[in-house]
Amino acid sequence: MKRIIKFRGKDIKTGDFVFGDLETRPKEDFMVIHQYHEDGSYKSQVKVDPETVGQFTGLKDRDGKDIYEGDIIGVKARSDDSTILHLVFFDDSEGRFKAGLNGTQDRHDFGCCGLDDERWTHSKTIISNIYDHPELLETEE
Repeated sequence: MKRIIKFRGKDIKTGDFVFGDLETRPKEDFMVIHQYHEDGSYKSQVKVDPETVGQFTGLKDRDGKDIYEGDIIGVKARSDDSTILHLVFFDDSEGRFKAGLNGTQDRHDFGCCGLDDERWTHSKTIISNIYDHPELLETEE
C-alpha cells in the first residue's frame, strides 16, 4: 500500500503554514518541517509551533485541496443555506482520522464520524482551520 505521509505546521517566525516531513525535538519547544522542491530535492527546514502540527489525512475536499488534521470542513445544509461544520482530528483510541460535528471529539457522540474514504469528504469543502479561526466552532450555550 502506498500512501502519502506529510505534515503541516505554522512557521514560528512568519506564522504561515509550511508543508513537508516532520522531525520531532522532544527537548525543544518546537518541531521541524523539512521542505522539498517538486523534483524531490531538499529545500529547507523550518521551525514550527508544535500546537499547530497536523498530518495529511490522505483525502481531498471537493475542490481537490488536501485535508489535514485541524482543518474545519463544511457542507451546505439541505434544509437552508447554512453550513454544517466539522473539525478533522486523529482519534488515538481508534487509530484513524475523524470529523467531529461543530468540533466534538467524543468518539461516542453521534456528530462524530470516521474519515474512511473519499465518498464522505467528496461533498465537503475546507472552510478554515482551528488555529486561524477557532471561533468558527464556538457554539452558543
